[in-house]
Amino acid sequence: MSGDLLGPSISFWRWLEQQRRRDDGVGDLARDALSDADWPRRIGVKRMHEHLLERHACEGAHDSLDRAWREWGGATQAAWRPAAADDSEESR
Repeated sequence: MSGDLLGPSISFWRWLEQQRRRDDGVGDLARDALSDADWPRRIGVKRMHEHLLERHACEGAHDSLDRAWREWGGATQAAWRPAAADDSEESR
């Protein structure tokens, strides 16, 4: 992840923009999305996968999207998750 402190309201698109300098698949995805005027910015991950399919993107692009979606969700949730919730999930 980027290491930035994030609030719960950061959108996936905004988070993805911040990843553009990464030297991995998520960075590649970010740069591709930023250069694609038709990239779905306010729609869920399913629509983004459909967009990648329409563009005949490689499997790696889909994997990078899944990884980015997980990282974004983890970053935005971890910033505001109460410690008690963390403890209860670890004990399961």
